Amino acid sequence: MGIDTIGKQGEPFSKASLEFIKKIHAEYKDVTLQVDGAVNATTIGLLSEAGVARFVVGSWLSNGHAKDKIQELKNLI
Repeated sequence: MGIDTIGKQGEPFSKASLEFIKKIHAEYKDVTLQVDGAVNATTIGLLSEAGVARFVVGSWLSNGHAKDKIQELKNLI
């Protein structure tokens, strides 16, 4: 999870989760990491650099044309 409080959309990104992801990726490079929670245009690059390969995007997509927003995210990773 990219958030501290699980259960609703729109929660802020957890910097602690990013450090945890980096640690897991360093120890288990063969494991595909996926993150759900606070995935958006600001965080996706950080998550990708930390080793995340799959992203679950929720509320960020609802604020505009989803197809364009998905392409925006693809361009950032």
